[in-house]
Amino acid sequence: MLLRPIALAAFAAVLATAAMPPMMAKAGMFALAESDQLPAAEQEAVKTMFETATQTLLDGDLDKWQTFWTEDATVMPPGEATVKGRAALVEYARKDLVGNLDGFKLSNWRFQGCSDLAVITTDMAWTSKDGKKVAAKQMVIAVKEADGTWKVQTVIYNSDPAP
Repeated sequence: MLLRPIALAAFAAVLATAAMPPMMAKAGMFALAESDQLPAAEQEAVKTMFETATQTLLDGDLDKWQTFWTEDATVMPPGEATVKGRAALVEYARKDLVGNLDGFKLSNWRFQGCSDLAVITTDMAWTSKDGKKVAAKQMVIAVKEADGTWKVQTVIYNSDPAP
């Protein structure tokens, strides 16, 4: 009896993969193909938006910072509950981020996507207010709004192991 639901689930996964656009199916079920790189101008626009949002956060201007996120934005921090929606993001930032990211740097930018969807990964590094050096990685999903502006929809990040 248990095998039937497992077989149906496996069959559904095969059908879903077969029905995916080539950009998602080429390298695996959820991967983007190399040919699906976000155009250079859009990469620059997303990077500029993200760097501006980061600086706004570092400056502690949470009213402005929240405008860089979609209304239904989600952050998935390591070892913590998922944060959903702008209001919850502001509280999370106020509690855990503002004033705790000295020397914050983003590096090793990688982009994939299309004209209105970007998947970005970066490395991150900062020193916490207690002097601890932190290294981490993140994956960001950004969407282009109807007015042409890019907004962050999802951020998933994790900390690198301590040296």
